[in-house]
Amino acid sequence: MRTISFVQNGNLRPKYTLLDQVASILLVLLPLLQHYKSFFQEASTVLMLVLFCYFGIRLLQAKEWHFQAVLPLIALSLFEVVNHGFGLSEFAREMLLVAYYVTAASRVINLKAFSRAALCIAATASVLIILQYFCYYVLDFHLQLVATSWLKESAEQWILLAQTGRISVSGNWMSIYRPSAFFLE
Repeated sequence: MRTISFVQNGNLRPKYTLLDQVASILLVLLPLLQHYKSFFQEASTVLMLVLFCYFGIRLLQAKEWHFQAVLPLIALSLFEVVNHGFGLSEFAREMLLVAYYVTAASRVINLKAFSRAALCIAATASVLIILQYFCYYVLDFHLQLVATSWLKESAEQWILLAQTGRISVSGNWMSIYRPSAFFLE
């Protein structure tokens, strides 16, 4: 499989397979899954590792790798490791992010499919927030959209907010309703 092909006007453009598009779309789910339980770390780390097995193979097939565009992000990742204290899992996660940065800059990830999926998730979340407002203020109940029983222990301060829309992460009753769709915050 080649990742680069010629298209109109003689410009080089990436040619993506259906599996490339699906894998790129799955990347959008990572922020949603970061607080959910899994058999290893959190669900987003598991998905990130599985997807990188695929993207890593595709990156090895790419004709060239691009580092220059992502140097600031690489520096930020190194700063994060140093700033938050060196731990093996944190270091491994940041290095995996660096690999994703290079993969995206090298045009292995279908950023068009990624962007469309992110827009779809944002639009869906917006509609669901409006629906939560409607349910709360018109129908007098909180529409819970977060599966709180699947959350990791480290996300426990968010459970009451996800369940009520009124109890803050500090455990205090908030004066305003705060819907969140399927996000924790």
